Amino acid sequence: MERIMSDTNSERLSSVEATKLAAVLCQRLALRRSVPLLAIKGDAFMALGIRPLRPASDLDVLVSPSFHKQFCADLEGSGWELRSDDLGGHYANHSSTYFNSQWPVDIDVHHRFPGFSGDTQKTFDLLWEQKQTVKIANQDIITVSELDARIIQALNCLRNPWKPLDQAEFHFLIENTADHLANQLSDRGIALSCLAEIRPFLLSLDPNLDLIDWPQESAEWRAQKISSSVGALRIIDIIESPFKDKVRLIKSAMFPSTRSLISKSMGEFTMDSNIWAKLNLGWKRCRQFIKDAPKTFTALRRYYGRSK
Repeated sequence: MERIMSDTNSERLSSVEATKLAAVLCQRLALRRSVPLLAIKGDAFMALGIRPLRPASDLDVLVSPSFHKQFCADLEGSGWELRSDDLGGHYANHSSTYFNSQWPVDIDVHHRFPGFSGDTQKTFDLLWEQKQTVKIANQDIITVSELDARIIQALNCLRNPWKPLDQAEFHFLIENTADHLANQLSDRGIALSCLAEIRPFLLSLDPNLDLIDWPQESAEWRAQKISSSVGALRIIDIIESPFKDKVRLIKSAMFPSTRSLISKSMGEFTMDSNIWAKLNLGWKRCRQFIKDAPKTFTALRRYYGRSK
């Protein structure tokens, strides 16, 4: 691990190199403390042939929920910083994003993955039982099984139906998944509590599966799918959260922390910025919220206009 860290100081890494080496770094950190960790999306799924060969923009890892805080602490101990301390509500809170000034890549540490509606620890344990390894940076990196990878990739694409890139990846996934896997994927979807969420994927493989009794999508999944506006998801989160969390969420939305502002300002705001810079950024956020209001209202109407 020290070798990996020192290499980043000798010369600036490219984002492609950094993403691969970050996967190695995370696995070594996890193995050192016996933390169950799975590399997902990105390079791991490209190695499985279910994601187009294009540079990954960040590294995604899924950590056992019971070890999430420990792994995040270990990552911080290795020089990585939390990009934002805005936890959001349940719908928006599924990972912690870390950055390091020496690495041109972010690491998203998931304690759960959107679309799996069952118990988070049980879901992870099921994924862990079927784990395998793939080669990344000439190292064996632990990831999910081929079936589970297809389910996670489908969920990742289907929750953003308005994004052309995600839709292109979804079509690539379908083209690279044999039709005869539909029954195995549906059985696995039942076990992982995501059968309703991956329904479009399964039907694209075998239209006859529409004859089975489909469960209802979870409320969280419906919110994720329709919320092309960040404001809509935040408002739904506030409405659906327990009363004890509402005040925190409203305060976070109206008065974001300095760290949160830095993470979303694209370099316009830093720790050294004065109060006027903060007020200017706040005004920009307000204008963006007003600009997105029609899209936000449409998303809220679609969400609450349907029976749950």
